[in-house]
Order: sequence, then structure tokens, then C-alpha cells
Amino acid sequence: MLSVGDAEFKKRCYDKISHIKQGAEAMILVSHQLNELQQFCDRVIYLENGAIRKDGKTMEVINQYFKEVYDRELEGSEEDDEQEDDQADDQVVAQKARDKNYKIWNKQSAPGTGEAKLDKLHVYSGDDPTCVAFQQSQPISIQIEYSVLVSQTSIHPGIKFFDQYMNVIIVNAPFWHKQITNADQQGKYRAFCTVPGYLLNKGIYFLEIQFFRNKEELLCEIEDLFRIDIEWGEYTTGTVLDNAPSPVLPKLDWQVEPITS
Repeated sequence: MLSVGDAEFKKRCYDKISHIKQGAEAMILVSHQLNELQQFCDRVIYLENGAIRKDGKTMEVINQYFKEVYDRELEGSEEDDEQEDDQADDQVVAQKARDKNYKIWNKQSAPGTGEAKLDKLHVYSGDDPTCVAFQQSQPISIQIEYSVLVSQTSIHPGIKFFDQYMNVIIVNAPFWHKQITNADQQGKYRAFCTVPGYLLNKGIYFLEIQFFRNKEELLCEIEDLFRIDIEWGEYTTGTVLDNAPSPVLPKLDWQVEPITS
């Protein structure tokens, strides 16, 4: 239920669940969204193929899940390097292991809404499109291609970064953009921005792409798109113990342009 609808619908759902939780002795929530589990649950059961992988406190189970996913990604990368003839996934066309920072969706599987769809995502370090060795000293480059499916409605992208505990670390929405280019006609658009690496500490982060209608109204959030490991850093910023810091709200210089055939 919480994975559908616009921002206002989600807010009503969150408020309703919070109200139910306050008056109930027990509540069962089934979800794939880790931030929802962290917000509402004191205990989590991690299931895979009908079997219990872990049962315990919320963050203990979430950390176990991240560890297993990361280990599988490493194993998958090694297998891809050994098997040059691996076929691309039919729904999310990721290139070989060396190009896992680049994703393409087909028309049927592209995430988004009836107004905007995400077609491509490319995340890399600095100005090297093949580099995924992220460091504090280099900006994080984010390039997307998206389809605007309606006319006379301006559609613009935004981003969120979450840490491994699902705390929101960075938020950037169109009303904070340094400059804006109207994407108000049906068609395909390319958008690019860079996030200063010094805004993040050494650690694990997850990228979310957002689409906004008319620069201010949140249209949709596309979660868990990309994992970023900051492997090296000279210094630490923000609060790193116990309490999460407030999100950073940077003004990013987004470049948005129509894609012409």
C-alpha cells in the first residue's frame, strides 16, 4: 500500500499506521521498504523464499540484510567477469560487472508514474564515467534520462541520499536548484548534476531519484536505485554517533536538456 500513490496519499497512510500502532498491543507490517520498517517496527523478521533468515531488533536485521546483499553483489561481480556471455536482464538492463554503475530500463519496467518515467541512471566518481571508487575528494556525478508523458506540466528531478541506517543525509529538490530548465513538453530529457563528495563521510549510502511536478509538488520517489560506498575520507562531518544529523540541503547545479533524435 505504501509503495503506490502520491506524496499526500503516502502521508495519510503513514499517519494512519502511526495511529494504529499507538493503540494496538501488536501490529504486523509487511514491507520491502527499509525506511518504513525502521519507522514503525521494533522487531523485524527477514524472510527469503519462505524461510526466516533472521529475527530480531530492527537495525540488527536490517544490517544483516545489507551484509548479505553486499556479499551477493561481490559474488555476482566475480561471476560476471568470468562469464563474458552472460545475457542482460530483461527488465533492468545492467551492463557487465565493470559497468554496474549504469542502468537502463525498458518501456514496460521503467519506474515512475503516468506522468514521468526513469529510463536510464548513470552514477560515477568525478569526471570518469567508468569510475565507481567513490571518495570524499571527488564529486559524485549523477546522470539520468527520463520520459515526460504529459504536456503543460513541468517535471523536474531531485535526489535523496540515505545512509545504511536509512537516515536521510542529503535532499535536493527543484526549489533548491541553482538553475532550472523547464521540462514541460512530452518527450525525453537528460539531467545531470554533481554532489560534492565532502558532504558524505566514509560509509555506505543509497540513492533515491524523485520527480516533482511544477517544481514543488512531489510526484514520486524511486527508491533503492544505487549503492555508493565512500571508501576513503580524510575527515568526518556531521554527527556520527547515536543521533543522525539533519539532512544537508545543497543547491545543486542541475543541467536539464531535451533529448532530440
